Order: sequence, then C-alpha cells, then structure tokens
Amino acid sequence: MRFLLAFLLGLAVALPTLAGRSLFFTVEAYRLRVSDKQTLIEYYVTVDGTSVRYEHTPGGYVARVALTVTVADSAGGIRAAEKFLLRSPALPDTTTAVRLPFRLHERLAVAPGRHTLAWTGTDQVRGPGGDEVRIELPLTTTGFPARLGPQVADIQLLESAQKIVKPAKPDRFSKGDYALEGRVSDFYPIAVEEILFYTEVYHTDVPAGAGQSVTLRYRVRLLDGASPVTVGERRVQHTAAPVLPILARLPLAAVPSGNCELLVEVLDKAGKPVTASAQPFQRSNPGMPTPRAEDVLGARATATSDDELKGTFVADLDSALLPHYLLSLRPVATVAEAAFVETLAAAGTTRQRRAYLYHFWKKQSATEAAERWAEYRRRIDYVDGKFANKTFRAYETDQGRVYLQYGPPDQIFTERNDPQRATANSDGRPYQIWNYYKLRNVGIAEGANQTNRTFVFFQRNLGDPSPRLIHSNARGETADANWRSIIGQKFSGRSQFDRNSGTGQQ
Repeated sequence: MRFLLAFLLGLAVALPTLAGRSLFFTVEAYRLRVSDKQTLIEYYVTVDGTSVRYEHTPGGYVARVALTVTVADSAGGIRAAEKFLLRSPALPDTTTAVRLPFRLHERLAVAPGRHTLAWTGTDQVRGPGGDEVRIELPLTTTGFPARLGPQVADIQLLESAQKIVKPAKPDRFSKGDYALEGRVSDFYPIAVEEILFYTEVYHTDVPAGAGQSVTLRYRVRLLDGASPVTVGERRVQHTAAPVLPILARLPLAAVPSGNCELLVEVLDKAGKPVTASAQPFQRSNPGMPTPRAEDVLGARATATSDDELKGTFVADLDSALLPHYLLSLRPVATVAEAAFVETLAAAGTTRQRRAYLYHFWKKQSATEAAERWAEYRRRIDYVDGKFANKTFRAYETDQGRVYLQYGPPDQIFTERNDPQRATANSDGRPYQIWNYYKLRNVGIAEGANQTNRTFVFFQRNLGDPSPRLIHSNARGETADANWRSIIGQKFSGRSQFDRNSGTGQQ
C-alpha cells in the first residue's frame, strides 16, 4: 500500500560537473488515520544530490529546489496547495565533496475519496534554463472507518528509530516516544541485517472486544518464482485497541536475493489473516540459496492454518497415521522432499503434517489432488499388508518401494512359473519378475513415458526377510545384464528352501 514512485540510487558520488543533468527526485507517501473523515498523508521527497546545481554562499556550496505540492479531486479541482524550498547541506567545494541526497518530510490531511497528489520541482540555482519535473500520484483514501473492522495502514520503511529523551518536546513527526527516520531506498544490501518498519493497525477491538488479545504476524516473502515463499516470520500478541502503533523489525540474514515483500497481518483465532498491508522491497544476499520447490512445500505446510484444511482430503486422516503416510511418500518424492518428510514425521505438528500431505498432492495435480492421494493411499495399504516385516517397513523394501512408485505390475512370474527358467527350480532361490507394459509413476517424472519395463527381485539367502531388486531396465534403476545367471543359482550343499515355512513367502 506504500507508493514508491522511483528508486533512489543510494549515495551519490562526487562529480566535477553536472551541468547537463536534469533534476531528479523521488516521492514516497503513506496513509495513516486521523478520523473517519480524514486521512493523513505523510510523504518524503528525496532529491538526488548529483542532479542539481550548486551555488557559492558564505556557508559553502548549496543547492536549492523549489517544490509545489497540490491535491486535486476526481474532477481535477485543486483542493490544497503548498510551496516549499529545499536546501541541500553545504559543501566545502563541488569537485571532491560527496553530494548526498536531501529530503523534505511533510504531512497533509485529505478527505475520503479519489485524489491526485502532484509534486512539481525546479532547480532554482540552474535558473530559467532548468527543467520543471512533475510527479503525480493517484491516491484513494477511506479514512479507515471502524465499520470495516481491522485495517492496517501503509508500512513505512525506516532507517532508524531514536528514543526521544524527556522532557524534550517531540516534533510532529515522532511516533509515540520515538523519532523515526524514513529509509531513503527500499534496496537492502547484504550489509543490512534487518528491516525496520512502522505502521498502525486500526479497530482490532471491533471483532475482539477492548482488552482482548489479538495476534499480529510480520512476514517477509520472496516474490520471485511461481508463488511467494515465506522466508521470515514473527508473531506478536497485542491487546486489542482502536489504534495499535507498530514499530518492529525482522532479521534479513536468511532472506535470499530477489524481489520481496514485507507483510503485516491481523490473524483470527484460527491463525488465518483477516486483513493485511504489504510493502515491496529488494534484497541482495549473495550466497544465500533461493528456496527450491521442496522448500516451498515446507513453507506452505508451516503457513497453512487448520481452518484452511477444513473440508479437504486430509482433514479427517487419523493423526496417528500421519507420520507413516509422510514417510511412505519417499518413493515418489525428490531427495530433498524425502529428507524434509523425515523431519516432519519425527517432529512436526499434526497441522503441519496434514498441510504437507495436502500441498504435496496439490503439487502433483491442482484439480485431482484428492484422487491422486486416494490411489496412493490404496497402494500404501496394499504394501503394508504384503511386504512389511519385522525388519523393514513396506516403503523400505524394494518391492514395496517399486509398487508405491509405479503401481501394480501387469505380470508377475516366480521361479515356479517363469516360462524362461532353464530347468525345474524346486530347490532354487526364490525370485519374482514384475513386468510393466507402461510405467505409471505418481510423483517424480523419472518413470514417465517408459514401456515394457521389468523389475527382478531375488532372495539371496534364507535369512533375508525381503527379496532385493537386482535388475531393471527402467531409467534410474539398478541394472545387471547377468541377472538371468543370478536367479538360476541354487542353495549350496543339501539345503532346500522350505516354501511352506513362511521364510521368503510372497
């Protein structure tokens, strides 16, 4: 909701002459509440010190910029006008001195409605030959009325907040006990380790009742990519009131480079945002990795509330089975996703576990997520009853993993009915050959578009509770051209494999 009309390019460098350069300034405006009938517009005008001409005065070299500020209504009529003269800090010379930006900080009150604010500036030292520069800002004001419930004012980025020493009289721009200095730029380099900001939250007492607790959430989201990713968050409890002044900060160390936004949100009792204000900014943090898709899923699981999960296909899942369902995703998850579900299964909350399952299958199909999960859950139930044993959970066995990843095979041959076996194999080691006419991988795309694929599972010894995958012609799987020779092996000596004892039974 804050309006940044141009980016100020940091601190200026010393230039020997700037005679051919036009005046350049930026405007930042913030809306705050005065009453239902008035909105306060607090604005900064920042002049680029390298874009103006300087003249010699007794105190040094000084630039002067004349500025006119007007407020027009929707019909174009001028409702207010003010004039200012901005003076730069005095420079000892114009050849080596650094020409820093200089600013005007002012306020004006407007009635609710649609307005056009305009700032017109001229370089007075340049004289009649100087360009007139005009910036216009269309602005709608509401007065933040109580009938609309909780509302968040525009967010002001700050350079500093200094505690006012009593009994010194605060100036009219101070907020509470603090004198605030607005930030010149919304660019945050790696050297800046936190984002400091000010805003106001109105009418939290309307739904909650005066004196009740209300939760605010401050978040930093990375906007680059398919969807925003939360990369920093803080929740704070306040006592509901007509006006809550918010002076806060968030660390930026873990925020990667890119386009970001700062969010201030009012949350309901279920943790769902009911109103918010956003402020964009840019971050440079070389070396901090950009979140990948699996990190996005984790961030969504953390940010999703119980209320958002109501009525979804994960809402009624048995909470005791959620860790098992998460771990059973490993055959169809990426390496990083599989590592994340291990952590979530061990230490996540019930809400986070449900949310991760929800977003995992929404990632597979936005329109058929419930159906995809239902099919995969049937596979989990099948492998749990067929391949799990005292040593391994079903998804940890080779047969369980392949079944979860690719589904039921179209054909199964054993050492007893394999049409290509060399001789009768009554005393041979057990094996199974699974044939797929077409692989139907649920998750990662490794198995897509593959036909006539074979998986060979072989039990090497009597004590092995699960046959091992020794060969497959599917991409990414174990391959052994000598697999026919391996499955033809028999037990040494006088050992016979007792297929009726339960050992190795399929």
